[in-house]
Amino acid sequence: LRGLEEVLHLPLSAAAGRAARFPGTARSRRRHRPLRISEEVGPQFRFGADRYRNEGREEFRPVEKALRRRRLGFPGHHRERSPGGADHMSDTVYIVLFRGVGGKTQLPTAPLREKLAEAGFRNVATYINSGNALVKTRKSRATAAKEIAAICKREFGFEKDIYLISAEEWDAVIANNPFPDATETPKFLHAAWLTDAPDPARLKALQDIAQGRDRIEVVGNVAYLHTPAGFGTSKLAERFDKGIGVPNTARNWNTVLKLAELADKCA
Repeated sequence: LRGLEEVLHLPLSAAAGRAARFPGTARSRRRHRPLRISEEVGPQFRFGADRYRNEGREEFRPVEKALRRRRLGFPGHHRERSPGGADHMSDTVYIVLFRGVGGKTQLPTAPLREKLAEAGFRNVATYINSGNALVKTRKSRATAAKEIAAICKREFGFEKDIYLISAEEWDAVIANNPFPDATETPKFLHAAWLTDAPDPARLKALQDIAQGRDRIEVVGNVAYLHTPAGFGTSKLAERFDKGIGVPNTARNWNTVLKLAELADKCA
C-alpha cells in the first residue's frame, strides 16, 4: 500500500476522498471519446491513406453547390485515383509516321529504336526504312510527339513532320476503307493521314483529275487513293500532295496492315 501511495503522491485515504468529491471527472470516461465530424466535410480531416476512403464524385456535391468548391480550391477535392492511390493514366500504343523518309532523307531504324527506348518509350518497333515506328507510352500525344521530334532533330538531323496515331485510330483507318475491292491488290491502294479536313473544292478538283479507274475519297481525316494502273504513273497520285491542301503522309495498304499487326504485338 505504501508503494501505491508513493505512485499517487497522495495517501490512499486522500485519493479516495478526491474521487468521492469529483465523481464525474474520471479521465477514463472521456479518454477514447471519438471526434465526430459531419459526413459532408469529414473526408477533409482524414489523414494518410484513410484520407481518400470512400471518396467519390457525388460525396461533395452538396458542398460544391453551396460553396463552389472547385473554383475556390477547397481542400478535400482530389483527382481520381486508382485503387492503389496513384493517379490513373492508361498506356497508349502510337503508330509514328515520319513524313518524307527516303532518298536523301534517311532515318536509321536501329539507332532510332535505341534512342526512343532511352527516352522512356516502351515496346519500340520500326517497320522498313520508310519512316514507320511504334511506341507504347503513358505520355500524352502532344508530349510524346514533342519528345520524338526533339530526338530526331538532335540525333539524326530530321526536322520533317511527324504524326502520332493511336492503335485504335489506325484500326478505324482500316475499317473505314471506302474501296474494299481495292484490297485485292494492296500496293495500289493508299491511305493518307491528314492533319485537317481538306477544302471540299480541293477534293472535288482531285476527283476531276482522276483518270481511268483512279478514285479518291476522304473519310474523316484520312484520304484513300486507289490507282489500279499504278501509283507511280497516276496523275491523281502525282497531284495529290499539293492538291489536297493540308499536311499529310501516305502509306500503301500493305504497310497499313503490317503496322496494325505490329500495334497488336506492341500492346
